[in-house]
Amino acid sequence: MRSRSKLDTDLPGGRSRPSQARIAMKATTRPQMILFLRRFLASPKGRWLLLAAGAGLFFGCLVVISNIENIVRTVRLPEWNIYRFDCLSPPKRSLSSKETLYISHNFHPKVGLGNLMFIYASLWAIAKRSALKPTINHTKLHDAFRIDLPAESFFYLSDCNNYVLGMEECCMYDQRTEHIPQLAPGQNISLWGYLQSWRYFHPEFENDIRRQFTFKDEINRRAEELIQGFRSKSGDKLEGRPTVGIHIRRGDVTEEASYQFGHTVPPREYFAHAMDHLKTKGVIDPIYIVCTNDVEWSRQNLVGFDIHFVEHEGPYVDLAILVKMDHLILTTGTYTFFAGYLSSARNVIYYKNYPRPGSDFAKQTDLKSFWLPEWIAME
Repeated sequence: MRSRSKLDTDLPGGRSRPSQARIAMKATTRPQMILFLRRFLASPKGRWLLLAAGAGLFFGCLVVISNIENIVRTVRLPEWNIYRFDCLSPPKRSLSSKETLYISHNFHPKVGLGNLMFIYASLWAIAKRSALKPTINHTKLHDAFRIDLPAESFFYLSDCNNYVLGMEECCMYDQRTEHIPQLAPGQNISLWGYLQSWRYFHPEFENDIRRQFTFKDEINRRAEELIQGFRSKSGDKLEGRPTVGIHIRRGDVTEEASYQFGHTVPPREYFAHAMDHLKTKGVIDPIYIVCTNDVEWSRQNLVGFDIHFVEHEGPYVDLAILVKMDHLILTTGTYTFFAGYLSSARNVIYYKNYPRPGSDFAKQTDLKSFWLPEWIAME
């Protein structure tokens, strides 16, 4: 056996250098392969193969182009642009009817209760104004309220074969919703966006919305039980003292990401100022009832009054309690809005610095069409 020379083994790690014969073979093989490919492509078989590959690429591009509208469904829709999607295979649960035109809202199933109430109220009013039948793909509202849509109306209206109207700003009114039949005549409509403006449904449909957001009997009974229990603890047997509901939202909106976007939380001073303001309005010796997702913070910062805290009841009962109050001190967000909107409270106070001025959230919000004008802004 031939012993390897120093030149064969002088690579790092003891690896062998390729022999001169191997190098020569590689140098000869490359030109031969190139020559073979040239001859093959010049032959009839090669030309047919090249033609078939080009045709495949061409038809592949045609398929992509023909389905480009389906592809853009995954892209965020700009402000109230209109798209039509003709899908090859619509979802089995999608709704179609030649006799009835529908309007739906396809939103994330984990959307909060207040957001969902805004979507439903606005969607219902837009549907009435446009002579369309509303449908929605969620049943959370049906669990709590006496809404008009029966349970079987809660299904998914596919974006396929419909017009999708997308609104990027969360909390502004768009007048184009008043002209949907002209924007997309003879088509089902799918809405995208939060629709958080009372102008979509108030005052034209106020009575209808308040009626539909009437709580179910079991929720009303539990709310009344708790209120009566708090009155008893306060020694108010004759039920003559006024009640003041206080809503305090903290939790997720106290996180840094929420603050950067524009969410704010009222400080302790806001609640003190609101309580003092109610005194100037003649609210004497009230019973305060607090609904909050942060009982610990609320107990530490609301002291020295006849205050009761609702604990472990959930969003439906909490909202029902707030709606029954004589006066309200609200916090931030859509849930707190509907506490004021559904109530008959004589005074409704809300936190003035929401969203945070100058933030991205504030740029998407028209405060004049979010808070009712008769409510009192404080800080």
